[in-house]
Amino acid sequence: MNIWEIEIYELKKNVVLTSLLALKWHWVLAESLYETIKAEWASPELIDSIIEMFEIAVDSVKDEWNRERIRQTLDSLSIIKEKERLEREKEENEAIIVLENY
Repeated sequence: MNIWEIEIYELKKNVVLTSLLALKWHWVLAESLYETIKAEWASPELIDSIIEMFEIAVDSVKDEWNRERIRQTLDSLSIIKEKERLEREKEENEAIIVLENY
């Protein structure tokens, strides 16, 4: 693997791990709510509010995932752009040296 592939792999891995941690937290919340419903024979109002909270949690995970993925992509692009700029600058300097020595 070259350095670009390693960096992109690491970025993807970080996005996935962050999202999994968020999902784990929401899953713990869902399990807790499930146990509450099971134990207390919850009223229809409580069940409705729990469903609503769970939908909000799922939406927030999606939002977190999208925000994180966008941020990671922008970070990755800025890193790649900077490396390309440095590489181009190096090539220009090498070309100038060759021309000066010619």
